Amino acid sequence: MNTSTVRTPIRREDIRKGDLIRKEYTERLRSTVAHEYVAESDGDTADPRTTGNFFLLDRPVAPVVLPTETGIYMDATGGIWSFQTNGNLALKVESSAGWFNDEHVAGFAPFTRLEPVAVTAEKVLNRVAKLVIFSLMGDGGEADLKQIAAEFGVTS
Repeated sequence: MNTSTVRTPIRREDIRKGDLIRKEYTERLRSTVAHEYVAESDGDTADPRTTGNFFLLDRPVAPVVLPTETGIYMDATGGIWSFQTNGNLALKVESSAGWFNDEHVAGFAPFTRLEPVAVTAEKVLNRVAKLVIFSLMGDGGEADLKQIAAEFGVTS
């Protein structure tokens, strides 16, 4: 953790699990006491019975998770990417973009994998088929499901 002397004031309710916190308060004899601790939960103030000033010394940053499967993904800003070779190379789908390595790609995270409409439609149809009571649909509902499947390009 970064143990710098920079003291950023923080409200109790803004403390997050894992934060390195410095709490400063005055005891009865007017001596100032400082206590540093790692918050064990959100809003953790170490001892809620005492009042004082809280300072954020360090907040851990979760590691960026990059895609590991080849495919088409959307980044946090809506940009479209093509990941190849198990995520080792990425191509941003723009006329001015090129190949990027993991270090550069991490700045665009998080990524959401996109799938063809037919794959999504197949998932929806399978879910609908499980929920529908076929006996109430006359022919068992199979014709309706096949029509919907054909409309979205589902071939299985």
